[in-house]
Amino acid sequence: MARKNFTFEIVEQWDQEGIRGVGEFGDYEPWHKISRSDPSSRGRSHLTYCPITDRMRHQLSDGEQTVLSFCLMVPGCIDIREQFKLERYEHYCELSKYNIKNTFFIDKGTVEIANDLKVQHPIVNGKSGVGKWVMTSDFVLTIKTNQTYKIIAIAFKYQKELIKKRTREKLTIEKTYWELEHADWLLITEQKFSKLVGDTAKRVLPWILHPVQFSTDIKQKCALLKNEIDGKTYRQAILIISKELLISEDDSPIVFWQTVWSGLLYLDLTILKFPSEILKFVSEKDFWAQNPVVARRSACL
Repeated sequence: MARKNFTFEIVEQWDQEGIRGVGEFGDYEPWHKISRSDPSSRGRSHLTYCPITDRMRHQLSDGEQTVLSFCLMVPGCIDIREQFKLERYEHYCELSKYNIKNTFFIDKGTVEIANDLKVQHPIVNGKSGVGKWVMTSDFVLTIKTNQTYKIIAIAFKYQKELIKKRTREKLTIEKTYWELEHADWLLITEQKFSKLVGDTAKRVLPWILHPVQFSTDIKQKCALLKNEIDGKTYRQAILIISKELLISEDDSPIVFWQTVWSGLLYLDLTILKFPSEILKFVSEKDFWAQNPVVARRSACL
């Protein structure tokens, strides 16, 4: 349920003025933001600056913050949009915003999809009556491989939330919406990834999104140090990277984690809670399997 001051009139104003839920890349404006006029979050909210797109990112829970970190690792990802507005009525497909060759018209929005599924569409109250709520997806990724584009939409829910029939109904509307878009849709819960991996993903996010973004050349040089740092403690590895790349010890962790997140070092992400822990590398297959977005692991409704 939306907050009392988040009314049908606000929803309609935003929709008509196009001030939220619009744009791509650094120009994107999420439909929901961390503000007093928005719906309450599911726990602790996170407002994170992203130097890659030069904008603030709005995550409404710890779980979403972890999923953001996973999304930033996805190969070929050119855009990540959070709190993404689902169109209530007919619209052009989402990929048309990136490549005109992918343009096609979709004659159903969430309202008609709900009618087809025979479930109630979410509503919002206002001074002028009751209106249709604007549904959202937690994340929408745009993937580009060569000249081919693909959309991956993600809903994050804690497993306990799926017990509720109403939650599953709304997720079914969302899932159907993205199926009509010819997109992949993932339902990610905390059970779809190792807790230790999730803890690492969230803990290292400040280095991944550090204001200093190191070049591909530096990260490739860091990756070449794999044999030298394999079997060393995290602290020892940081010192080796600092010495070999001629960078400060403060910059070494940034380079290391940006290299890992670029998929250049296949690190076991279940370790490294403490500087004294030993680095362990895994196969390429096992590395990517740690990430539920890359592995396309989705919970069942």
